Amino acid sequence: MKISLLILPMMVAGCLVTSTNLQAQSGFKLNVAAGFAKFQKASKFSSSDQPKGGLVYSIEPQFGLGSNLDIGLRFEQAFIKRPEILDEVLLYQSQSQSILSGVLTLTYRIGTSSTVQPYIGVGAGAYYTAKSDQTFYDTMNSFYEYPLPATAKIGGLGRVGLALGPITLEGAYNLVSNTSITNTVARKMLVGQNSYFSLKAGYTFGRSSR
Repeated sequence: MKISLLILPMMVAGCLVTSTNLQAQSGFKLNVAAGFAKFQKASKFSSSDQPKGGLVYSIEPQFGLGSNLDIGLRFEQAFIKRPEILDEVLLYQSQSQSILSGVLTLTYRIGTSSTVQPYIGVGAGAYYTAKSDQTFYDTMNSFYEYPLPATAKIGGLGRVGLALGPITLEGAYNLVSNTSITNTVARKMLVGQNSYFSLKAGYTFGRSSR
């Protein structure tokens, strides 16, 4: 949570400073977006047991490589709790409050219209989650601890969207490898599922090179 409180004002301040300069720099853009995110559904469990969705926001500076291709660096934070599954039987909600990421992106914009333009994109980068401690009690009232460590995992994203002038509407899926730990005494594994999807609306400051 301390990370969250530090990163948000830094991003907002950076956005305000950068956006004032982008108009004069052809090819540079800055997209700021917010919306809804949710972790991938954990199989074998009812809908009522699934972790809830939450707020996601991102900031992404981009540079035009050509008439329809942009390269960018997306910084994102999703305030969602991942599903953590013990031995494929018990489902816990994570003690980690969010997932942070920094992803290098490539975006291809379809067509040449300046008012309505679909786009697709891919990316790869690092995804960070804080530690999460879970405890399991067996039938003999013995307890076993499963401290999932804080991890930075390599992951990727795929996205599709629509640009309506400076307004963007986007759906994305973030594929991230799981975090796991095994209690050697109980011989059970706890797995934190890190993949999630998001739906966001955003605004792009600056001009492309088209």
